[in-house]
Amino acid sequence: MKPISLPSKLRGRSGATLTELMVAVIILSIGLLGLFNAFRFISRSLYVSRAQSLATNLAQERVESLKNLNYYSLLLTTAPATTPPPTSIVYDTSNYPPETIVIGGIPFTRYTYVTMVDITDGDITAISYTYPDTGMKQIVVTVAWTDMGNQKKWQLTNLLENPRVNPLDATIMGNVKVSGTTTNLPGAVIRVEQNSDWTATTDAGGNYTFRVYHGTYTVRASSAGFYDAVSPVATVNRGGNSTINLSLQAIATGTVAGIVWYNSDLVISQVVAVTHTVVGDLSEHDVEYVELFNPTTYPIDIGVTATYPKTVALRYKDESSSSDRDDSAVGFNIHHVTTYVPAGRYYLYANAPTIHILGQWVVADAYYDAALSYPDIIRNDKAGAIEIYRPASGDILDAVGWDDNNNTAPSYETLSIPNAAANDGLGSPMGKQIVRVSSPAAGAADLTTYGRAYDSDSNQRDFLYESASFTGFVYPPRSVASGTFPVIAGKVPSGAYVAASDPNSGSTQAYTAYVTSGSLSLPYARFTLLGVTTGTWNVAFGYGAYSQIVTSVTVNQNQVTPIPNSVTTPAWVASNLYHVSLSSITDMGFVKGIVTNPSNIPLANIVVQSGSDQKTTSANGSYFMVVSSGNINLIANPNNQNPSYVQAQAPVFITQGETVTQDFTLSLGGRLTGYCTTGTTPVANFVVAVLNGTNQAGSGTTDASGIFTVNNISTGTYTVTPVIEVGQDVNPNSVIVVLNSTGTVFVATFTVSGAFGSIDGTVTNGASLVTSGALVIASTASIPTSPPSIAGSSAPAMTPYYMVSSRADGSYVLPVRGGLTYNLSAYVPVIAANGTVSITTKTYSGIAVSVSGATTKNVTIP
Repeated sequence: MKPISLPSKLRGRSGATLTELMVAVIILSIGLLGLFNAFRFISRSLYVSRAQSLATNLAQERVESLKNLNYYSLLLTTAPATTPPPTSIVYDTSNYPPETIVIGGIPFTRYTYVTMVDITDGDITAISYTYPDTGMKQIVVTVAWTDMGNQKKWQLTNLLENPRVNPLDATIMGNVKVSGTTTNLPGAVIRVEQNSDWTATTDAGGNYTFRVYHGTYTVRASSAGFYDAVSPVATVNRGGNSTINLSLQAIATGTVAGIVWYNSDLVISQVVAVTHTVVGDLSEHDVEYVELFNPTTYPIDIGVTATYPKTVALRYKDESSSSDRDDSAVGFNIHHVTTYVPAGRYYLYANAPTIHILGQWVVADAYYDAALSYPDIIRNDKAGAIEIYRPASGDILDAVGWDDNNNTAPSYETLSIPNAAANDGLGSPMGKQIVRVSSPAAGAADLTTYGRAYDSDSNQRDFLYESASFTGFVYPPRSVASGTFPVIAGKVPSGAYVAASDPNSGSTQAYTAYVTSGSLSLPYARFTLLGVTTGTWNVAFGYGAYSQIVTSVTVNQNQVTPIPNSVTTPAWVASNLYHVSLSSITDMGFVKGIVTNPSNIPLANIVVQSGSDQKTTSANGSYFMVVSSGNINLIANPNNQNPSYVQAQAPVFITQGETVTQDFTLSLGGRLTGYCTTGTTPVANFVVAVLNGTNQAGSGTTDASGIFTVNNISTGTYTVTPVIEVGQDVNPNSVIVVLNSTGTVFVATFTVSGAFGSIDGTVTNGASLVTSGALVIASTASIPTSPPSIAGSSAPAMTPYYMVSSRADGSYVLPVRGGLTYNLSAYVPVIAANGTVSITTKTYSGIAVSVSGATTKNVTIP
C-alpha cells in the first residue's frame, strides 16, 4: 500500500499531551484552594470585626443608659464578684447583675461595675462604697464573648459627677472640755476630717451638733492655745445620731531667742596707707595694702590680670579727685595671683608681691604695678577712701573713708573715720592702720580668731582706728593662704522674719539692740520668738534674698532656748555664741503679711495655709512662713476656722529665696439657711445658689429634712435662687437677703413643683425580653392604642407625654414629673416573614411616682 504523505504544515502542529493537562489542572487547583482559603480568612475577619463592633455598641448603650440616671439613682456595687482568669472581670452581682444578650447568633455577657472614685492631682482612685460620697462615680461596663474557644472582652469606662452635694442624713453631736477638767470649752471649731464642709462651733456650754452623710468618720476639734484633738473612728447610720465628746489639752510653750546677722558680699577688713618694711627681695620700701574678707558661704570671683572690667574692682578716692585711681591699666594696674576669694577667707591687695609685717611674711593675692615700682597710690597724709564695687552693675559693695585735719573723706558709710590728734590723714606718721572688728562685742583676741565682718554701715562703728584706746600697728594682714576664719557677725538685719515649723506658734521680727563700746552704741539684731510649742522644731529666718533654717531646735516648757547651740544644725560657731548667720540663698521661698478685718484692725490667731504648711497670725496680725518656690495658693482662715470671718484665698508666685508680701482683709462672715418643700414633703438634694450681682458667692444643698445652709458668706446683699431643672418650678423664684453681721439668717421657704421621679422596668413579649427596642410612653392622660401623633402647633396645649425606647437587654428607665399618677403603654414592633410590620401594645394605669422616687413597672405582652 502506498503510504499517505501529509503536508509539512500539518505535520508541524502538535496537540496537548496528558502530562500538560495534569500540570494545568494542578495549577488551577492550587489557585482555587488559595482563593477558598482567602475566603475563609475574610469571613473570619468579618466575624471578628462584627463581634467587636457589637460589643462596643452594647457597652456604649449600657454606659449611656446609666449616665441618664439621676446621680443618686446610680447605685454603687456593694456585692462585687470576679470572673475566673484570664478575663478577671470585676462586676456587680446585685444592683446590675450580668446580662446575657444574643445578637447575630453571637452570645455576649455584659458586666457592670459602679464604684465611688476620688480624683487627686488628675489621678482617679476607686474607694470603698462605705466611704462618704465624693461626688463622683465611675461606671465600668465590660462585654465578654467567646471566639473559637478564646475568651474576648471589651471594656468601656466613664464618670458621672454629682451636680449636688451629699445628702446629709445623719447627725454628729457632742461636747468639748479642757483636758483634765470639767470646764466646757466654747468657741472650739469642730470639723469632720473626711469632709471639711461639715463643721460646727461649740456654744457657751461647749456643745455642738451638725448634720452629715451617713458613714464612718473621725472628728477634729481645734481652738487657739490648745492642741488639736481627733476622735476615734465613729460610725453614724442613716437617720441616726452619733455622740462624740472631746477634750483639748492646753499647749505648753517655750521661747526661742538669739542674734541674727546676714552677709551678702565682700567687705573691706583692713587698710594701711603706708608702713616701711621689707619686701620679697629683702629690700626696704614703703608698703600699702587693702585687705578684704568674704563672710558668705560661697566663693566670690574677683577677676584676672589685664581683663577689664573686673568682676569686683578696687577704687581709691582722694580729697583731690586728680589723685583718684580705679582698677584699670592706667590706675592700679593690678596683677592677680589669686582670682577669687573662698568663703571665710581674706584677700590681700598690696603694692608689693610679698611683704613682711609684724614678724610674718605675707604673699599678696593681687599686687599693683607688675614692674615692681612699689607705687604710692593711697596718700597717707590726705583724706581718702577705698571702695570695692561691681563694674557690671555699678553697685558699691563696701566703702571706708578717713578724714585729715582739714578735709572730710570723699566717700564713707554714715560716719567717716576721724582724723586723730597730731596726725594728718591715715598714715602720718607711718605705721597706722584701720581694722574692721569681728563683732560689736569683740575683744582683741577675737579679731585674730574670727573673720572681721561686722558691718553696721558706719565706718566709725565698724573699724578700729587711731584713738586713745587703739594705737600702733597691731594686726598683720591676711590673705587667701591664711586659712578659713569662722564668721560671728555681719550686717544688721533689723526686721528679719523668724518662724518655727510649729504650726501653733506665730512669727516675729528681729529688732535692733545696742552694745556700748566707749562713746559708741553698736547695733545688732536680736530676736525673741514666744509661744513655741514644746518639742523639737526647725526655725526659719528670712531677710530679702537671704535665709537660714536651723534644725533640731528643742523647746522646753517655760524656758528660753537660745540658738544656734551645740545640738542644732548648724551648730554654734563657738560655745555659748548664739549667732545665726543668713548668707545662703535657699531653694524655698518665704511669704509674709498681715491679716486684718474691714476696719484694718489686725486679727490674731488666724490660720494662713499653703498646702500642708500653715502658720497662725501673732497678736499684731502678722505671719511669716516657709513655702515651696513656684506657684502656691494661700488660704487665710481656711474652712472658716474662725466662723466670724470668711475664708480668703490668693495665688502667689514665689521665686527661690524670695520673700513675698501677701496681706489679707477678711470680711465678716455669716451663713444663710432656708427650707425647700413640695408643699407637703421636704425636697432633699436640692441646690440653692447665692448670687452677689451676677457672681456666685456660694451654694448649698438641702438635706433629708429639706434644709439648706450656705457658709462663708461675707456681709452684704445677696440674691438666693433655687437651681431648678427642666420641667420644674419654684415659688418664690428668688429672694433678696441682707447679711449685716456674723450669725445665721433664715432666707425663705421655697416650694418646688414638678420635681422629677422615674418609672423603670423590663419589656417582655411571649416570655422573652424585647431586645429590638420597644417604645414606652407615660402620661397622666389616656394613651391611644397606636403611638400618638404630636404636632408642633398643638403640642403646647396637650397633656405632656414622656417617652423612651427600651434597651437591648429589654429594660427601660423613663423620667417623669414626680408627685403624679400615670398611665403607661408599651409598643412592640413585630416584623412578619413577608415583611409586614405589626405593633403589639400593652397598657397599664395607676402608676404613682413620688418626687425624686423610682417606681418599677414591668411590661408583659400579652
